[in-house]
Amino acid sequence: MESCNLDWNLRVFEERIPTKLLPIGTTEGADKICLAAGGDAPGGVFFWDASAQADGKQLFFIAEDFGAFVASLQADDLSPTIAIS
Repeated sequence: MESCNLDWNLRVFEERIPTKLLPIGTTEGADKICLAAGGDAPGGVFFWDASAQADGKQLFFIAEDFGAFVASLQADDLSPTIAIS
C-alpha cells in the first residue's frame, strides 16, 4: 500500500508536518508518529495531530528517543494476541 511508504508520507505531508520531522508511523487516521531529525530535540519521538485546528497545538512530545518510545508501548485489551503452540 503506497500510503505506508515513508517517501509517500514525506511527499504528501511535507507542507503540513513541521520541517526536520520524519513520519515513521500512522494512526488509524492521518495522525503521524514522527522522529525528529533536528531541531531542539533531535532523535525525539513526537505525535503530530492531523486534525488539530491550524491555531491549535498539533505536535506532542512522546519520548526522548526511539528506544524509549518502543519500551513505552504496552498491550491492552484491544491488542491482538499471538497464539503460541
